[in-house]
Amino acid sequence: MTTGSTELRDALKKYCVDVLGASGEFDVLPTIGSKEIVAWLPFLLRSERVVIPKIAYPTYRVGGARGSWCCCG
Repeated sequence: MTTGSTELRDALKKYCVDVLGASGEFDVLPTIGSKEIVAWLPFLLRSERVVIPKIAYPTYRVGGARGSWCCCG
């Protein structure tokens, strides 16, 4: 996994503020695709529980492997 270059992260943060209206203190994490972040985010956040939709890519279960998980929907 990569966190992207400093220039990329700065450009994404600027976009979030200027175009999306984001405010406050926040950071960005560029990924190759949505499945990569779905798998990594529970680990990065040290989540104890992950909610997984009943209809979902198998990648959701990779992220859910960190702790307990439940299906919903």
